[in-house]
Parts: sequence; structure tokens; C-alpha cells
Amino acid sequence: MKCIYKLLVIMSSISMLSGCVKYVNMADLQLVTKNYPKPDEVSNLSFALAEPDLKIKYSLTGTNMSGLSERIRYDANKVACFMTAESEKILLSKGFTITEKFQSYNSMTFTQKRNTSALFYPEIVIDIEEKAQREHITAPFYFPKDKLKGRLEINAKVNIIMLEPLSGEKLWVKSIPVTGINEVIEYDSYQYIGTELNGIAVPEDLIPIAARIDALLTTISNDVLEATAKYVEKHEFEFLNTDIVKLKGIKRY
Repeated sequence: MKCIYKLLVIMSSISMLSGCVKYVNMADLQLVTKNYPKPDEVSNLSFALAEPDLKIKYSLTGTNMSGLSERIRYDANKVACFMTAESEKILLSKGFTITEKFQSYNSMTFTQKRNTSALFYPEIVIDIEEKAQREHITAPFYFPKDKLKGRLEINAKVNIIMLEPLSGEKLWVKSIPVTGINEVIEYDSYQYIGTELNGIAVPEDLIPIAARIDALLTTISNDVLEATAKYVEKHEFEFLNTDIVKLKGIKRY
């Protein structure tokens, strides 16, 4: 299934300067799949699964925007696909029946919302903000160039949600704490363009930034799956059936 993710881009501008840029193929995200035991018994609660509602909002200089945007898109798509597949395995191992999988809550039709008891999905919002300042440096042979130094701040908010789709009411929410990232960065003020922006190749001086984003996405993925395995309990979730019946019974016309 093709995974679709939401990506909100907030762009800021910077002078475009030319220069020789060395691209390096970064290692792919290391997302480890696991096997889960078969359930002892089947739950009487069945529901649908949606791909993560993943929003990445980033405010970067034009330099870092052009050099990192493809990597961020690539990572986000891979993480969304991975979490969907692993979440399904965990929920099946707990005895739940997954009736269907959707791209998102908003992609469901009225009929699908009416016929689906509940919808399970992670909600992830990541804010990447760069506060940069320009430093003028004289390079060898008296060619002036600009060096940028700043601070990169990355914060995330993560929830796991069970929702009654017809009413849009949340039946269950589990917030997952995520430690943010705040560190000094330094890089050349090139405008990165070209065919090498393929999600794997990253400008060499931007690798530390890309690595931090990779690490955060991997941590969030692991935390969501561990929380799903730990907090989603069959006997507790079966009590949601009462609320689901009440919400389905409310007239909406």
C-alpha cells in the first residue's frame, strides 16, 4: 500500500551562492521489524487502522531547505509505512481484528465512517526550526564566501489515538513524551540543487543535521510501537464498545 504523509513546509529565503558541493550517500533509516506472538483469544472489538497523521513543519534557511527537503520527505514516507505495518502486527497479536486500513481519517467516506466502529492511528507533529546567523569568511586565494552558524531546534508532540470516525470523537488518547533536540550547527551557504537530491544523497556539510532528524524519527517510531504494545490492552479497549454504540446512535441530520 502506498503510504501518503502530510508535509507542511514553511520556507524562508537566503542569498543563492554557487560553489562545489560534495554529496554523500547517507545510510538508510534503521527500522527493525519484530515478530509478535499469536493471541490467546480473539477480542470482540474490531476496528480500522490509519497511517500515521505525520506533520513535519520546518523553518530552515534556503540553504538547508534545498539540501534537506528530499531527505525529510523520504524519511517521513518510510517511517509512516513502517509504523503502519508494525502497528497492525502488534494489534493482531493482542487479539483485535483489523477490518480495513485507510490513508487517513479525512480520506474516509461517510459510509466508511458509519460502517467502521473505530479508527486507530498515531498523531505526530514535528517542528524543526533553525536560527542562523551569517559569518563572513575569507577563503583561500582570496575568494570570499559565507559561512552560516546557528542553532537547530527540533521538538515533537506524539499521541496514539482511537477515534469514533462518524462523530470524530476521540475514545482514547495516549500521549508519548519525546525529548527535543537543541544544538549548534555550521555549514556553507550554498544553494543545493541538482539530480543528487534523491532522498539518500545529502550535502556533506549537512550530514550532522540530517543525522539528527533521522535519529529523532527513529526514536519516535520506536516509542510509538513500544507504547502500542504496552498500553493497548484487549480487556480495557473492549469497554470502548459501549461508547462506540452511543456515538453511532446520535442522529446527525
